[in-house]
Amino acid sequence: MVGCLLAAFLSTACSRSRPNLVLITMDTTRADHLGAYGYERAETPNLDALASEGFLFRQHLTPVPLTLPSHTSIMTGHYPPTHTVHDNGTFFVPQEAVTLAEVLSAAGYQTSAFVGSFPLESRFGLDQGFGTYDDDFYSGSRSRQKQSLDIFFDERRAGDVVEAAMAHHEKRSAGPFFTFLHVFDPHQPQQPPAPFDLRFRDRPYDGEIAYVDEQLGRFFDFLRERGEWENTIVIVTADHGEGLGDHGELTHAILLHQATLHVPLIVRGPGIEHGDTERWTISTQLFATVMDLLGIEPGTPDIPRSPSLAPLLHGEQAPGGVFTAYFETIAPVTSQGWSQLVGFMKGDWRLIAGPRSELFDLGQDPGETMDRHRDEEEIATALYRDLQSFLVEHQVESVSDSTASVDAETVERLAALGYLQADSEATRDLDDLLDFGDRLDPKDRVVDVSLVSEAKAAMSRGQWSRAESLWKKALERTPQNSYAHLGLAQLYGMTEDWDRSLASLGRALEVTPDSMAALRLQGEILVQIGRTQEGLDLLLELPQDSVQATTWIGKAYQGLGESAEAEAWFRRGLEVDPRNRWLQLYLANELATSERFGEAETVYRGLLTTDPYFQLAYYNFGRSLLDRGEPERAISILERSAGLAPGHALTQQALREAQTAVAASAEIPQ
Repeated sequence: MVGCLLAAFLSTACSRSRPNLVLITMDTTRADHLGAYGYERAETPNLDALASEGFLFRQHLTPVPLTLPSHTSIMTGHYPPTHTVHDNGTFFVPQEAVTLAEVLSAAGYQTSAFVGSFPLESRFGLDQGFGTYDDDFYSGSRSRQKQSLDIFFDERRAGDVVEAAMAHHEKRSAGPFFTFLHVFDPHQPQQPPAPFDLRFRDRPYDGEIAYVDEQLGRFFDFLRERGEWENTIVIVTADHGEGLGDHGELTHAILLHQATLHVPLIVRGPGIEHGDTERWTISTQLFATVMDLLGIEPGTPDIPRSPSLAPLLHGEQAPGGVFTAYFETIAPVTSQGWSQLVGFMKGDWRLIAGPRSELFDLGQDPGETMDRHRDEEEIATALYRDLQSFLVEHQVESVSDSTASVDAETVERLAALGYLQADSEATRDLDDLLDFGDRLDPKDRVVDVSLVSEAKAAMSRGQWSRAESLWKKALERTPQNSYAHLGLAQLYGMTEDWDRSLASLGRALEVTPDSMAALRLQGEILVQIGRTQEGLDLLLELPQDSVQATTWIGKAYQGLGESAEAEAWFRRGLEVDPRNRWLQLYLANELATSERFGEAETVYRGLLTTDPYFQLAYYNFGRSLLDRGEPERAISILERSAGLAPGHALTQQALREAQTAVAASAEIPQ
C-alpha cells in the first residue's frame, strides 16, 4: 500500500547530486535557552555557529507539547487530528501514513535513525521507512535498571546516540543519506554529566542543553572529517519546550503556552541563504520544506500539508497570507482525568479553548500574561469558528477511535511516569475535542503536576527529605491523588522504610483499587522483605508479559528455593528484552547457585561484553569462580569489581578470600 502511494508521490530530479539530510530533534528544548536566540547564559557554541552559517527561524512552533505526536507531525507534515497520534504510549503512527523516511527511502536515500528515549521506540511506528532504526536505550551511560519502579522514561545520553550514529556511518555505503538524531537529555531528570553538572549546578536544564550542544558538535566534526559536511543539509529543532514555572507549569504537556510551544529551528546547508525571520512558522511545514530542498516533487497528497519554508531559505519572498496553526494536548485527560485543551492561531492571536477559554495577542504580549478573551469577544468567536472548521476539515477519526490497547510492559512504564493514572480508558469519551464536559480546567490544577515533577526530580537525585515534603504537599492539595501516594510508597521503599511504603500503597489502592503500578510495587516489596509467597501470589494475579513482572516473579521463586521456576521466569523475561542486564545477572546467579558453573560463566561473560562497567556482574562472577574452587581466576575479576566500586564490602571480602586461598595453595608442598 505504502509502496504504491510513494510511487505516485515522487518525481526524482537525477540531473544533480542530491544533498544529504541530517534532522536533529532536541527533546524538551525551549528556543529562548539557546545562544542564537539571545540567551546570554547559554553555552551552545556549536548550535550558535550553525545558526551563523544557516537560517534561523525566530518564531517557530510545535502543535503539541508531547514527544511522539510532535515527532509524527514533523515526519508526516500533518497535525495530530490528521495523523491520529495524540499522546505518548497509547497511540501509534498508522501504517498508511506516508513519512519523510519512506519518501526519501523511495528516492534512493539511505535512511537511519538514532533515538534517545522510550516514547520514540519502534513499537510506536515512527520507524516506518528507516533502514536502520536504533532505539537501544537500554545500554550505554544511563542504562535501564529494573531494580524498582521507573521514575522517568528509559533514555540514553546524547553521547551514546551520537556514538551509535557515527558507528553506523563508518560502515555505510556510498550514496545520499537521511539521518535522524533524537537527543533526550534536556527532559527531566535534568542531571547533566561532568563537567556540566558542576558548571551548571544551579541551572541543570541549561547544563543538559550545553552537554547536548557539545555532543552535536562531535557529530558535525565527524561529518566534516568525512568530507560530507558541505553537501549535507542540517535541520535542528525540538519536539516541544519546557514550562520551567511559566504559568505554573514546571514541565510540559498540560498547558498550551509559548514556554512549551516555542521551539528552535535552524537550517543550514548547500543553497541555503544565511539569515533569519520573525515570521511565525510551525513544524508541520518541515515535510514540504525538505521535499523542496531535496528536489523531490510530491504528487497530490490525500490531505494538503502546510506550505514549504524553502522560499525563505533561498532568499526569496515567502508566499503571503495570514499565518494559521492548530494546537492541542489531551495529556491532562490521560494523565490526570482533567480536560483537554485545544488551540488555534491566526496572525498573532491565539485562542486556547477549554473549560475556561483564553485569548492572547502574542504580538503585543509574547509572555501571554493578559487574557483578552472578555475584551475581544469578536476575535475569540472568529477563532473558535476557525478552530471548528479546521477540525471538520482535518480530523480523520475521533481520538477514542485512534487509541490502541498496549501491553502490560508499556502500561507499567507509562504509569510510572504518571500517564494513565486517571484511567487507561480515559480517551474513550474524546469523540469531540471541543467537548470539555464537566472536566477540571488544567490551568487550575497544573501546580499539582509541578509538585509531582519536582518530587520525582528530587528522588532521582537522592534528596529524600525534599521529595517526601513535595509528595506530602501534593497530597495536601489533592488528598485523593493516587499517584502521589504511589510516589511516597516508592520513596519509602527506596529508603527501605517498608512499613510506611506499604501503608502508602494501601492509601493509593483505596483511591485507585485497580492501579497496576501500585499492586505490582506492593508485590515487589513483599518479596523484598521476605513475605515471599504472599508477594508471589499477588504478582501472579497481574499481567505477566512485562520484563518487570518476569523479573520479580523469578526473584520470588529464587527466594523460595525453586530454582527451575526462577530460571524459567528469568529466561521468559529475556525473551522480551534480551539485553536486560539485571535479568542476565539474575539468570547467571541462579545457574551458579545450581552449580551449573559453565553455563553461568557463559552468561556472565556475555553480560560483561555488552556492559563492561557493570560492577555487580564482576562481583557475582568472581564470587561464583571462588565458590567453584578457582580462586586464581576469581582474583582478576574481583579486582575489576573493586576498581569500579572500592567501597563494596562484599567484593573486598571475596577478594581477601581468593587471595588467602591462592596463598595457602602456594604453601602446600607438591
